[in-house]
Amino acid sequence: MRLVSKLSVATGIIALALVPIAHAVSVTQLYITPANTLGWADVSVNGGSTSFVDGAPTGFGVASLQMQTDNSFTAQAAYLESPGITLAQLTQASYWTKQLTTLNLSQTANLVMDVDLNGDYMADTTLTYNPSMQPGGAPVQNNVWQYWDATNGEFVSSKTYGSLTAGSSYSLSTIKQQYPAAQILIIGLQVGPNTPSSVIDVDGLTLGTAVYDFERVVPTQNVVDVPKTIQDCKKYGWESLFMADGSGFKNQGQCVSYIVSSKAKVQ
Repeated sequence: MRLVSKLSVATGIIALALVPIAHAVSVTQLYITPANTLGWADVSVNGGSTSFVDGAPTGFGVASLQMQTDNSFTAQAAYLESPGITLAQLTQASYWTKQLTTLNLSQTANLVMDVDLNGDYMADTTLTYNPSMQPGGAPVQNNVWQYWDATNGEFVSSKTYGSLTAGSSYSLSTIKQQYPAAQILIIGLQVGPNTPSSVIDVDGLTLGTAVYDFERVVPTQNVVDVPKTIQDCKKYGWESLFMADGSGFKNQGQCVSYIVSSKAKVQ
């Protein structure tokens, strides 16, 4: 997997992805929406794509980022940013995925990052966390939200550099110890290549002190509660509930109609 070469085919998008994002220490949740990506960019190629869809793991609103590949083995869906942090500052790296469709049932979205190991601001290798290749890790399941803790996982190096060997796996702590000044140039989520006909939702991506919540719109409150049953709307319950787009209900009837009309795609 060569993330750098894939990015080089879309220099205009790369320029957007390379804008550093300042992560305040106090930040616990940042909302990424189509209207405000906060520097994130879709750099999918060869039949890959990303979009914002309904459905999210508990605690992360009502929407998520969907990553798709067509039926070709070269298709690659990627959503990336330039975090402006060192590898040492990546104290936490985790995310949620929901595999909806794929020819390879063991695969889901990977966490990838281009890393500068020698301080010249050029990527020396791409490190990839693949949930399906973790020693003793949980198997990937279909149509279920799963949590992946890359902080304590194994990353595969794409190139041989110094103590790193191409194709070999290393813990994040080992790489940090060997390269204490390493800089993360680009980081994000990726599906493919070699994962054709895949549809995978991702959300709740934690990178250091920043937690990214993918939503269609910024919710009107920190946690958007969407009604799941008609009973949720009754006894003034509708007053504290919201539609999938973050807008509230005018009355109980509207809330009930929302459920009956199946507009609430709650998963």
